[in-house]
Amino acid sequence: ALSALGASAVEVIDLVSVDSSTAQLITARVLPGDDLRPTARMDDDAATRIVAELICAMRVDQADRPDRTGLLPALPGVLDPLRECRDDRVPGTLVDAALHLGAELATSGEPVVLHGDLQHRNIARSLNGDVSDWKVIDAHGWWGDACFEAVALLVAPESVLLGSEVIDARGMPGEPLVGRMRRRIDIIAEVTGDDRDRLRSWAFVGALIAEARMVSQHDLVHGAPLALAHALAPDIRSY
Repeated sequence: ALSALGASAVEVIDLVSVDSSTAQLITARVLPGDDLRPTARMDDDAATRIVAELICAMRVDQADRPDRTGLLPALPGVLDPLRECRDDRVPGTLVDAALHLGAELATSGEPVVLHGDLQHRNIARSLNGDVSDWKVIDAHGWWGDACFEAVALLVAPESVLLGSEVIDARGMPGEPLVGRMRRRIDIIAEVTGDDRDRLRSWAFVGALIAEARMVSQHDLVHGAPLALAHALAPDIRSY
């Protein structure tokens, strides 16, 4: 995925096999290495625009890169945490709705190489002489609907609560989160041309995926993505 995403991605130097199931990815160092979180805390709109411009640049750069689509998993696989999630702390009705809608979204739309986890901590500032720009790091790597690329920015727990004083998000209301999410979607849609309704639908699906992953990996519900999903549910439609 990093190789396919062009100049916007950190340079891949080598992939060294450690054993039959593990490899070490060696990339160029990014200096000074600050990620996008400090920028977002000062100006969330500016940070969101940086992400949107990176999304555009990665799509353009793919045309000049070697074909990697055969090496990347198809996007429907991103729904696996939902398929495996049967935990009372994450309402089954929401999980089933996200599975249904996610299957429709993941098998339609314009397919591209996706970073797959394009949140603030995975975008690092690079200094080239006197010029400062941004590089994406730590790709998950998928092949599928272009609109999925914005999901992590909209629903990843840390990105959702960036700048908030919330310590425990369980039980929090979702409406304030939806307000920030809509603002980010407006900026992303303006820069990329992506459909706002489709981005919002992916945010609903992605929020449930985020909570399903938290349950699977840490046996807890974070709360913020779930609150976002609850608040979005009444307005979500099928494709």
